[in-house]
Amino acid sequence: PLHWECVGGHLGPGEAYAEAAVREVEEELGVVPVRLERLGKVRACEVTGWEFLEIYRATLRKNAVPQPAPAEVIATEWMTPAELRAEVLAGAWPFSPTFLHSLETVGKKIWGE
Repeated sequence: PLHWECVGGHLGPGEAYAEAAVREVEEELGVVPVRLERLGKVRACEVTGWEFLEIYRATLRKNAVPQPAPAEVIATEWMTPAELRAEVLAGAWPFSPTFLHSLETVGKKIWGE
């Protein structure tokens, strides 16, 4: 709570990671992604609450207007990958530990390295 985080959630019974990713984007942001790109998987560990994570980049329609669910999202902020990287490195935002840990795994794919 009260940390900057990416869209996320738990798998439903028999649900694949990609299916859950689409569902969570729709539930939290009110839009359906037109494409998902799998960036990687994070092993279960203490910082993830002993949960496995699969990380995706979602692409939205060009004119899609997110309608964040008030019960799920307090605020949104759009950043380019370069802007996000600068903010993470500066430590200026209260990013969740799980989000920062995930970036250690998939950051190079996000930053374009």
